[in-house]
Amino acid sequence: MANRTLLDCLAEVPLEIPLAMGHYPGAEGLRRAVQVRRPDFLIVSTADLKEFTAIVHALEALCPGLLVVGFGAHNTVEVLTALMHLGIRVHLTTPVTTNDLQDAVRIVEGYSKRFPAPSLRRADLYSFLPAKGGVGTSTLAVGVSGVLASQWNIRTLLIDGDLSAGTIQFQLKLKNSSSILDAVRRSRELDESLWLDLVAQHGNLDVLHAGCSDFYPDLEAADVHEVIQLARAQYSVICVDLGHNLSPFTAEFLRESRQIFLVTTCELSCVHWAAFRMARFKELGIADRVTVLLNRQPNHRALLTPEEVAGILDHRPQLCFNEDRKSADQAALDGEPILPHSQLGQAIANLAQSLVPAHQGARPEAMPKHRFLEYFHLPHPSPEPTRWQD
Repeated sequence: MANRTLLDCLAEVPLEIPLAMGHYPGAEGLRRAVQVRRPDFLIVSTADLKEFTAIVHALEALCPGLLVVGFGAHNTVEVLTALMHLGIRVHLTTPVTTNDLQDAVRIVEGYSKRFPAPSLRRADLYSFLPAKGGVGTSTLAVGVSGVLASQWNIRTLLIDGDLSAGTIQFQLKLKNSSSILDAVRRSRELDESLWLDLVAQHGNLDVLHAGCSDFYPDLEAADVHEVIQLARAQYSVICVDLGHNLSPFTAEFLRESRQIFLVTTCELSCVHWAAFRMARFKELGIADRVTVLLNRQPNHRALLTPEEVAGILDHRPQLCFNEDRKSADQAALDGEPILPHSQLGQAIANLAQSLVPAHQGARPEAMPKHRFLEYFHLPHPSPEPTRWQD
């Protein structure tokens, strides 16, 4: 009943309500909801003080500075003191009136102007694109994603964007699950709850594979963009394994990428295809974000050396990965990313380490301290409202 009264009051106040929950969310549900919905503040029931405390502590780690307004039927000194120690600045005592809510909004707006909360950081997106098919791009993308998720414990999403010949579903031995195509086709109804039903899990790694299709689908760029934005709100890093076809679908991911890894081998035909890709990147205005990865570099003298490849591409390869068919084949048999104990695995781990977000592990700045009187402004309305005194 208290929640219903609050919702009725909210309908009379000029606020956009992105989400209303009838229960206390778990830590993962709270994280996804806040990252996707990006609220200016939260109104949380204090009916269960233990659950309320857990939410406040989770928010301190997730988004320090995001304001929480409490509401509940109890306004005893014990409850208010507990809320004060949690840093709660406004508490609404039920039954809540429209005037109470308007006062609370003014207080929140004023505090937010003085102490704006840091904006939530959106995921870094990295695209892996082959000069031509069969150069080992998926092996590198899977390996880098696996290291970030398992060794660095970073919230990582791996997307197989090769819609005509994606192999990640088979590489990681994923069971029948939804694909990136399903996500794009349902983009208009997609939210963080539906997202959990679409992604597959491989250990700590979330995966959207390409599915199985014998034709290249016609997709709207706006729908692809919606999926990318929802994904970026929920993860720290996204790795996308793209096909060599520079379709509008592929171009949308490339434009959103922080860095593009163009994968080639030292074969002459492959290097010339890489040069063609570089020319297209310049046309798209994204060539400055491209790093060339020279994969499957043979241990013996090849037709082309890394220096000769750089000369053809006018873009010196940043990383070379030696040929290691044995490790790659074993990883495929195991349905796992390449382990870092091999030379190839260590090179992949080094690339993954370079992509670890700079903010990872950073401690939030301490919140400014406030006097007790600044915390509670809205006691239950009465002819002569009770005010806290020193």
